[in-house]
Amino acid sequence: GGVTVRLTRAASGFTPQTAVTAADGTVRFENLLEGLYSVSVDRTLTAAELARLSPGDRDASVFAGGAQVVLSPPANQALDVVIVGARRGSAVVSEIFANYGPTSSGTNNYVYGSYLELYNNGDTTAYLDGMVLFTTSPTAHSRTLDDPGRCEQLPNTLRLDTTAVYSGIIYGFPGTGTDYPIRPGEAKVIAMDAINHIVAAPEKEQVDLSRAHFEQFWTDGDVDNPEAINMVRVYGSSAGVFGRGFASFSNGLQLLVSRAGRDQMTEVSVPNASGGTFTTARLPSQHILDVVALEFSPLTPGYEVAQQLFPRCVPWASSFYDRAPAPLMGARLRKGISRRSLSLTPDGREILQRPRTSERDFLLAEPLRRSLNK
Repeated sequence: GGVTVRLTRAASGFTPQTAVTAADGTVRFENLLEGLYSVSVDRTLTAAELARLSPGDRDASVFAGGAQVVLSPPANQALDVVIVGARRGSAVVSEIFANYGPTSSGTNNYVYGSYLELYNNGDTTAYLDGMVLFTTSPTAHSRTLDDPGRCEQLPNTLRLDTTAVYSGIIYGFPGTGTDYPIRPGEAKVIAMDAINHIVAAPEKEQVDLSRAHFEQFWTDGDVDNPEAINMVRVYGSSAGVFGRGFASFSNGLQLLVSRAGRDQMTEVSVPNASGGTFTTARLPSQHILDVVALEFSPLTPGYEVAQQLFPRCVPWASSFYDRAPAPLMGARLRKGISRRSLSLTPDGREILQRPRTSERDFLLAEPLRRSLNK
């Protein structure tokens, strides 16, 4: 009892509703319109509760959870939301930049200024050598109007496979083991293009990535910043947008996978909707270090049309990976999709929130404040 629950409808113009649970942990929302809703909750432990835990368990100072449901009035709909304790982990995704540029600057989306930031959330030095970045396809989390059963068919049911994750595009870090350390409290930036995007696209409200630590560099038509370490293409034949790599965001799962898991990756053949097959990479889920689940913000121009053409699968993904995606992508704001700060260590390092409920873990914030603009 006494926990605040947040209800959000997947539609523009909807103001999130909140209500406090009764003594038995239940809450009721009434007079809702038909549509897709997300329910999420977090609960921070009090100082007295933390004192009852062993020092090794005190990182779990917040519990969070979420779920999605499709409502079809007038029927009532019951939904269970399980909340779980946060775990610090080591290397985690601390920020993603997904600004396409304001609509006033033209209709073309500017994706070259995207980046992904990693942060060492642990107490010992980690090494990025050999780790891989893994993105699931947006089509794995949605269906089409003319194929309402696609969410229950391969390949879409792969999103619910708790034993492995699947992707056609994987890139990773070079190194032989200890070449690229990341110290506790340190953040590293992986850019699509390590250039000053403020100068390259002044009307798109971008950021300066000329000092990024790593960058994608796939073809001779790309710009190679000699000061940024080039990432390695691990899987996939495509060189991305005009050979310049891939935007570091997607309305799918963003996964950071351990270097040990790279050796476990296999290529599998999966039936497609037309009766044929396609190949994709499969990587066992026990090697996943961190997960970010992102969806487009209802404030994004064209959001309503896109949702009508490509309704989301429910559940959007298995709760094994993430319990509720963060609807923060494509807001056309010069903001980073940034992981929340949970607390500070005695020496001033941030501890970032990580209960694998992205809707509660991430918010919009000033970009690069933990790394290049620190």
